[in-house]
Amino acid sequence: MNYISYQEFIQDIKEFCYKLPQNIGYVEGVPRSGLIPASMIALHFNCGLETDDEKGPEGGLRYLKRKYPDDAINLYVDDSINQGNAFIRRYKDPLPWNHSFIKTAVIYATPEGSNKVDYYHKIIPAPRIFEWNIFNSWAVENACVDMDGVICDDYPRQDRDDDHYRKFLETVKPKIPITYPIQKIVTSRRQKYRPQTESWLKQHGIKYKDLVMYPDDKPRPHEHVAMWKAQVYANSKAKLFIESSAYQARMIYSFCNLPVFNVEENRMIS
Repeated sequence: MNYISYQEFIQDIKEFCYKLPQNIGYVEGVPRSGLIPASMIALHFNCGLETDDEKGPEGGLRYLKRKYPDDAINLYVDDSINQGNAFIRRYKDPLPWNHSFIKTAVIYATPEGSNKVDYYHKIIPAPRIFEWNIFNSWAVENACVDMDGVICDDYPRQDRDDDHYRKFLETVKPKIPITYPIQKIVTSRRQKYRPQTESWLKQHGIKYKDLVMYPDDKPRPHEHVAMWKAQVYANSKAKLFIESSAYQARMIYSFCNLPVFNVEENRMIS
């Protein structure tokens, strides 16, 4: 399982700029994630940036001082390409101001998609996940997802059987909007707190196929919880476990030898 963080993404864009031709006139980013590399490339070359609103390229005062190259190319940019069908459909219908030669570029390409663009920075085979879409993509539809520390804030205290904890279950804030249905939420919350947990998930519009909660009668040291999560994961159809704790993520992986995303350290273990 290949994972790219925002930090790696930004560094790769910077390196990619030095691979590109110098005669770039305009850059257009494919919404939404293509706008990040498009903006950085346009800044690097001090050229116009098209924002897909049909108003033509923009770039501020520094851009206006730049002479448009006679042999300029227009660069269509996206973050990545897989099979390439969507990208090809997009750039084959250029906007009216695109009067010069058109080239296409991505930061990451699959082996299958690399021959469908003019420029790419790295070959990243599938399956692959990016930090900017991990929680709103196929990943969560095929994942076991920890709850506290991933879907919502984690409980800051050790005692989890008092009124303060029950209040937390009802009022905790979501950490990130998740718009795709989660295959399986796997939480160390005790089974007895299922009503509060289901009510909170419904209140915040979080969709899921299954909610698996820790048995009421089992002890809950970290090792036991990690082994239990690993067993749930191994017996599911999930292709990924998204875990809040770095320590437990490593333990889950050691028990089942399946990919685990460690939210605490922003790292894929596989």
